[in-house]
Amino acid sequence: MAELRDEFCDDNDTKILEDVFAIYPKKTNLKVCLYRTSIVYDRVANATAPSVIKLDDVLGCHCMRGRRPDDKSAYFTIYTYPIGKKTLGGTRIRQRKVIVFRVTHHETFEANMAIADKWWMAIHMLLRGVQITTEQDIKKSRLPSVKKLLLLVNPHSGKGKAVTLFRERVVPLLGESGINYHHIITEYQGHAQDIVKNLNLKEWDGIIIVSGDGLLYEVINGIMERPDRDEAIKTPVGILPCGSGNALSAALLMSKREPMTNIVLHCTFLMLKGRPQPMDLVVVQNATTTMYSFLSVCWGIVSDVDIESEKFRRLGPPRFTIGAATRIAKLRSYRGKLSFLKAEDYVAQEAIDFQNGTHVDECCFCGLNGAHAGNCGIKSQNSVVPISAERRHYDRHYSSSSDSNEDILPHMTRSQSEILPNGRTMDRSLSYSDHLMRVDLLEDSSDTLKMGDELPSPNSNQIELSTDEIRSTQEDGASEERHLLPPLDQPLPSNWTTIEDDFVNISAVYQSHLSTDVHSWPDHKFDEGVICLQYIPAPISRKNLISMFLDLESGLHIKHSGVIVEYVKAFRIEPITSGEIMTVDGELVPYGPIQGEILPGKARVIV
Repeated sequence: MAELRDEFCDDNDTKILEDVFAIYPKKTNLKVCLYRTSIVYDRVANATAPSVIKLDDVLGCHCMRGRRPDDKSAYFTIYTYPIGKKTLGGTRIRQRKVIVFRVTHHETFEANMAIADKWWMAIHMLLRGVQITTEQDIKKSRLPSVKKLLLLVNPHSGKGKAVTLFRERVVPLLGESGINYHHIITEYQGHAQDIVKNLNLKEWDGIIIVSGDGLLYEVINGIMERPDRDEAIKTPVGILPCGSGNALSAALLMSKREPMTNIVLHCTFLMLKGRPQPMDLVVVQNATTTMYSFLSVCWGIVSDVDIESEKFRRLGPPRFTIGAATRIAKLRSYRGKLSFLKAEDYVAQEAIDFQNGTHVDECCFCGLNGAHAGNCGIKSQNSVVPISAERRHYDRHYSSSSDSNEDILPHMTRSQSEILPNGRTMDRSLSYSDHLMRVDLLEDSSDTLKMGDELPSPNSNQIELSTDEIRSTQEDGASEERHLLPPLDQPLPSNWTTIEDDFVNISAVYQSHLSTDVHSWPDHKFDEGVICLQYIPAPISRKNLISMFLDLESGLHIKHSGVIVEYVKAFRIEPITSGEIMTVDGELVPYGPIQGEILPGKARVIV
């Protein structure tokens, strides 16, 4: 066991617990060891190769008891989502796996549950980042408090199936993770903005958006309207993709090298396992208002496609392909001034060279071989993959995949996982589900659920908001962020660069993606501290523009000769040509002069 364990654990890993259990419903005794990074189990006689559960893949752990009164056994259930099974397209995705260990050491349930409780506690401590080196470190008093999340669900996002996706694909994972949550279905445009303006944010560990990028734009700008905005904006935010573009979701997955297929599953997993980290914002000003952006400011063909394709919203991500084809066929340019303040001290990451990969027999992520594996440059050996190789793989292949939001979460259909009170789930996919019931160790363990109980509606599965949790904030402390930008009607300082020209497109971007299939800024970090200004001067042929659009999926568009890239701290766009369309984070804003400045690490994102 030690030999195999060493392949999955670092040299400093230590054994915390060791015992003998059976995996239900089988009765064969197994030696089970808990390490800081994994659970390893094997037959006591060591007749077979050990099995390893990596804690990085574990979503949660619950204790259970048998329904039969004469069953004195205790059980603890591990919910894990390892990357494994190939899809029809040849990529690998996370697959749900449930492992139930049965404790039968003693003649009473209470004694057996004490052992299961110890393992449950140790696993939860490790999952929540608590350091454990010995069994003596396992104490309930050291358990961090359970996360309390507010989820805002936009029923109209994407194809209008956000509520269905939330209930069928997200809620079961919330139950398995054991977090507390409350969800609100937004009722009108701007509802989320109104909610967060008056919310007691100290009561929540994070705000999760179940929608596209538009609802997150509302939340960020609602927070920035608060008197205590400098502190409030540090509230961690996350996003579960139910929109058309899903840009931030793609950026989150890329940052952790998660597959970009079945993105609802992978983003939910990442959100529940993630930690807050700084994320840049950009303060944007036009003639009428000041707003706060997390994604982009666009003028030209990109903003035209984004807004003009709204009539195809029900099609999902293909709407952008249709919009791009239409706009390229009727190509136009815009006269204007582009001004920017270069980030002189910024050194851009070297562009990824997809052609320098080392040839291997098989890519351990997608399983393809030959030229594909050579371009990935990933050596498949004991499933241990260099980070740089993983990044090259996902940049090359997963960035071209988009989620139709129609993929069925593996082994987690509505009929297989029923929702129980307080976020609990009842596993219908397990043959023994009718024989076990969950014991919640954070509550009175005698208050167990009966599997015959009537299932409540999804709205009753969560904690309720108290009357004082939604209130007006009285704190002051809003700061002035615009240090580099003069008023919009004033001339710019002499150290700025100004270009007056005809442009096909100008995009100021500060995320790695503008949608799941538009890789706008390869190797971008959430706290990069600069804006990537990408612009296309006119003229450009339709052939070259089509070639550039095709390379948007891989991020190679920035290597096209027609695309000019500058890394800047601030910018100003002044249209001369009359027009209608200009966007901030994909949202239509009044047409006219607009300027922005980077706010490094201003917000917090769960990743």
